[in-house]
Amino acid sequence: MRRHLRELVVALMTKPLPFTSSPSSLSSNSLPFSPSFLRRQPSSVVSRPIATMTNTKNDTNQELDAIFKQKKLVRSRVRKALKAMEPSIRSYEGKPII
Repeated sequence: MRRHLRELVVALMTKPLPFTSSPSSLSSNSLPFSPSFLRRQPSSVVSRPIATMTNTKNDTNQELDAIFKQKKLVRSRVRKALKAMEPSIRSYEGKPII
């Protein structure tokens, strides 16, 4: 088995390759594939859908406005709840619970 592998390696190393000539001497007719075929993308790449971002600047601004309105609403509810509390209970709200 090893002898066979050694003979195979020697044969491959000493046998000239079919494209041993210089690259300038190779014409496009001698190559097995045309240049247009080589530049063509595989069908798996071509058929993939392209993902795009649909958010525009207006959509982003509308989303931010909605977030700020929610924050304002939460703050006003907290402020009203604190005002409705008794002063003795409200003083405990600011102290950390250990």
